[in-house]
Amino acid sequence: MQETQRTINSVRPALSHLQTAETQRTWQQWLTANKPAVIAAVCIFSLLAVSILLASRYQFAAPLTITDNPKIPGGSPATAQTTDPTAAPFAQLTLEQAQQTARDELGRFVEQQLQLEERFNLGDWSTASMEGATDTALLGDEYFQTQDYLNALANYQQAADQIEQTIQLGQTKLAQAIDAATSAINELDPATAIRALAEARQIAPTESKIQALQQRLDVLPEIVILLRQGLNLGLQEQYAEALLKYAEIAALDPLTASLDARITEAKAGRQAQQLRQWLSDGFSQLDASNFVSARDAFNKVTAVAPDNSAALGGLEQVAQLYDVALIRQAWADALEAMEDGTWDQAINAYQRVLDLDPNLRLGRAGIANAQEHKRINAVMSAVLAQPQRLSDPRLFNDAERALAKAEALDSKPAAFADAIEGVEILLQQYREPVAVSFISDNAIDVNLSNVGNLGRFTQRTLTLRPGTYTLRGSKNGCRDIYANISVLPNMPPVEIFCTELLR
Repeated sequence: MQETQRTINSVRPALSHLQTAETQRTWQQWLTANKPAVIAAVCIFSLLAVSILLASRYQFAAPLTITDNPKIPGGSPATAQTTDPTAAPFAQLTLEQAQQTARDELGRFVEQQLQLEERFNLGDWSTASMEGATDTALLGDEYFQTQDYLNALANYQQAADQIEQTIQLGQTKLAQAIDAATSAINELDPATAIRALAEARQIAPTESKIQALQQRLDVLPEIVILLRQGLNLGLQEQYAEALLKYAEIAALDPLTASLDARITEAKAGRQAQQLRQWLSDGFSQLDASNFVSARDAFNKVTAVAPDNSAALGGLEQVAQLYDVALIRQAWADALEAMEDGTWDQAINAYQRVLDLDPNLRLGRAGIANAQEHKRINAVMSAVLAQPQRLSDPRLFNDAERALAKAEALDSKPAAFADAIEGVEILLQQYREPVAVSFISDNAIDVNLSNVGNLGRFTQRTLTLRPGTYTLRGSKNGCRDIYANISVLPNMPPVEIFCTELLR
């Protein structure tokens, strides 16, 4: 037998407060602030309505048996009654589970609805996606009231999905409108930006990004003027003034499109302008033979642009015109110092040459030559100051080698030449041995430096190199005898006797 389908008659649904919320913004804000309480209240009121209705309509009826066809003729959801006033435990448990599942889905629907109303302003954009969502939920209420929880669940789920789709659509359209406004502002198109922001406000009036874009839009006319002024100043190579305009733009809207690129371009132009000025100053100073100032100007250029050919060429000219002059002057000062015998000054002058060009051989060779003159002069002075030390064969040989090198040196100032002559005379004197006679009492042990132990004797003659010697005599009962003797040609005999007895 074919069943007859008819429309379910609507009763006062548990979601009727949602329709009222669409027209009352104050009520909507209260709902937003008390979202969890509202969800719980909706579920409780739905259950109370169901309980009241069931108490009146099914006071003596048996629990409802869920069938595959929830609608039956007669204008109301199907109600299958049994003669047993008490449901079986398993059937009752299944019924409660279905009821709880439907209640949970109803809660999701309410939460989605509140979220939608909290963020978005419903309008033409949401009509299609919202169509039938509330009616579907109301139909779910009717099924719920008749304990047809499976169909109630299906309707609540469909209504919640429709709300969720509307939220996603609102997010998409809002993002598109905000992107369009942002692009229009970046492209300096205020008319398009105004339309895009208006569309965004129709969708979500409280969206924070809209206010931020509105602030950018408010200063856009002023920014357009400043950008034009900055560009014109850049074309006139007034880069410092252009950068001031760009700084004003950054203060108004640091997100202005192309601002960073324009600032970079202006700074590059200002740097190029500065390089040209330094080059001009460098060549002007070079023409005026102000070599130090010219070099400073060219060095400023190469510090910023190391490969700048003009600056490198300018530095090469400075080297040719100025460094050569300085090198010649330092060389002349060094030669003069060598002739004067002021060896330290000569070394300093040659070092000035190397400071200008460390590869110049005359600088390195000059320093070595001056240092050698200084060393030989010191040896000559030491020999002249202590000629007696020539008695030491090693020192005598050192003095002879120093004399030979001194005679081979090219610079011989008067004082240096006199020292060479004096050392030569001393070496000649100390080169010929001298016969020295020693007289004692044959009781004293005699020891002579650079010679050794002479033993005891009455008279003894030794051939010694001129110089200073130390003599020591030892005798029992007598204090040791110490004496320094200078061995020179035609010297008298050296007497060694005990002069002080021990007590």
